[in-house]
Amino acid sequence: MTIEFDFSEDGFDMPPSDAGHYRVKISELSGYETSNGNPRMSIQATIMDGPFEGYTIKDGLNFPAGPKARQIRKFWDQFFVACGLTPQEVRSVFTKNFDTIDDAVGMVRDAILGSEAHVYFTPRPPDGGYSNCEWQSQAKAEVATKSVKEGRSTDKSDELSQFLNM
Repeated sequence: MTIEFDFSEDGFDMPPSDAGHYRVKISELSGYETSNGNPRMSIQATIMDGPFEGYTIKDGLNFPAGPKARQIRKFWDQFFVACGLTPQEVRSVFTKNFDTIDDAVGMVRDAILGSEAHVYFTPRPPDGGYSNCEWQSQAKAEVATKSVKEGRSTDKSDELSQFLNM
């Protein structure tokens, strides 16, 4: 038996401990059915730089199906833009419906696996709950990151609070 202790090609299978904007590479996609019977895609992304380089962010998106399909597509639109696809590319690449989760994941995998993306990640709260991912366009991520580096908030309620406390 070989002891497999070579970590040189692996990322850390753990999320960053700090909330923030991260540049990631879409490293793994898989599909499954939720306990409610909804088709869902699991997304794994590896942080590409900074103090958490190599750490893993995991998220998931339900596939558009059933009465909420139109609402769910909005999350997919945001995810695709975060992965660098234009609305025109999305309309030309994703042109058919699927009967199986594996077929749908296969099409998404062909289009975005290995893509660079931008996400604002919030870790799971210590008292329980879920981590949160807000997939962002490169432009939005750059503006937000620049604001943070300059000490400005991108949260409008915080700006109002600062103004009122003058």
